[in-house]
Amino acid sequence: MREAPLDDALVLRLVDELHDTGRVTDATWTGLAARYEANQLLEMLAVAGFYHLISFVVNGARVEPEPWAATFPAISSPEPERADVSARGGGDVTP
Repeated sequence: MREAPLDDALVLRLVDELHDTGRVTDATWTGLAARYEANQLLEMLAVAGFYHLISFVVNGARVEPEPWAATFPAISSPEPERADVSARGGGDVTP
């Protein structure tokens, strides 16, 4: 995967931080503020928030995608590692 240009990387970091914590770190904000105007920064926050709003409503209401809509490729996740609790006497952790 190619590395994103610095401006793109900062915007992606903003979105990731908002998604993960609902906050933006000082380092990310400072980096963005050096490249974008205040109204652009507020728009980034609003767009990220609006996307969350729409995704929550659509996913929560189980709205079916339109038949003509493009789909994302399937993502294969690696099998999560299971903790070895046998040494602690915890037994099997398989659900």
